[in-house]
Amino acid sequence: NFSGGEYDAIHKMMSPITITNGGDVVVSNNIVSNNYTSKNPLYMNGAYADKRYRFGSNKEEFNLIGGGIGVLGCNTLEISSNTIEGNELRLRTRWNEYKNWDRWIYPGMITFGLHGDASIKNNIIRNNNFRFERDNNYDTYNSKVFAIGISPMNQAGHHGDNMNCSDSPLAIDSNRIENNLVIESGSENVHYFGVGMSIPGYCDENNFINIRSNTISGNRLERHGGGDTQSYESVGVYINSNNDSTYFYDNHIVGNVAETDFSYGYAGGYHGNVSVHNSTISQNQGWHVGGIQLFGGAEVEINRSTITLNTANDAEGVGAIKNPGNMVKNSIIVGNRVLHNGQIMEEEIGGIDAREYSSEFHYNNIYGNSGYDFYNHRQDDKDATYNWWNSRSEQILINDEIWDGIDDDGNTGLVT
Repeated sequence: NFSGGEYDAIHKMMSPITITNGGDVVVSNNIVSNNYTSKNPLYMNGAYADKRYRFGSNKEEFNLIGGGIGVLGCNTLEISSNTIEGNELRLRTRWNEYKNWDRWIYPGMITFGLHGDASIKNNIIRNNNFRFERDNNYDTYNSKVFAIGISPMNQAGHHGDNMNCSDSPLAIDSNRIENNLVIESGSENVHYFGVGMSIPGYCDENNFINIRSNTISGNRLERHGGGDTQSYESVGVYINSNNDSTYFYDNHIVGNVAETDFSYGYAGGYHGNVSVHNSTISQNQGWHVGGIQLFGGAEVEINRSTITLNTANDAEGVGAIKNPGNMVKNSIIVGNRVLHNGQIMEEEIGGIDAREYSSEFHYNNIYGNSGYDFYNHRQDDKDATYNWWNSRSEQILINDEIWDGIDDDGNTGLVT
């Protein structure tokens, strides 16, 4: 089916359960299962134009919203205790004579926006597929695709006309997002923001966001041929929000995998500018970073977390953590690796790549990572006391696992 309708000229709703302008909305205890939603192809103009579901007349920003449950325009919102499984959403678009370009696509099984206080809790999202395809030899072009799991549209983001930032509280709590698949086929200059969960940013609203006790596991991002440039932020979770008012803790991001034939990808597990607390990031696979990549600067930290057995596939990748922010403390960083073309890259960084900040590094277990456990790219010294390097007394063995100014003729700071 091709369900849903128009919220306005910019936002096209495709979800099997679609609610717009609903006042106070509760969507609870539903089973959304085995729905097949498609459109083939989406024309912009010409003799075969689809005037209702085309990709926006002369608009460079356009939101296509679909998947399982979609809600736009309400006062308060609760989406709870739903099971969304076995659904497939397929978009076939074309580029060239009939242009589909600069589009914002939300295939999320739970997608919502333009809301007041919102609670998304105790939902199961599993075994759903999203396929982004081209029509014959025509590539779609320049689209942004957000997560198939949970994807708020305007929680600190502006995507399309009439989409303002939300300053209302949002809780995403105790959801399971498992074994979902996104397949890219035939697009050009398409960027994926996540498979499990994506919270895109681009504004400075200080809304309170609480993300806790979610499991994001076994999700995959695959590419099946086609256009020139496809890239992604993360397979598991992508967050661009306000670190002062966004809390991410007690989450499990495990076994999320991207195939290696994308043009570029940032992280397998988590890519964001919000601190990670009491969470497990394990067995994920990404292109440049296997586990966590942070971009939030001095205020972001990692504390009481387990980062293990993650894999980066870039020849110059980072297995566990890149840009660790202000602090890594009370955490386990073990068994991460850089694996390129089936070969362990022993001269690269399986552990932590310390750039930008990372002034505190204490009370961690860090060992068994391929290549270097800790690599200091900055000129300032790092205090790395009170860590366990899997060696009781052999300082020489510990030094072999660290790259700092001793190895780099004083061009970088020491790790002491």
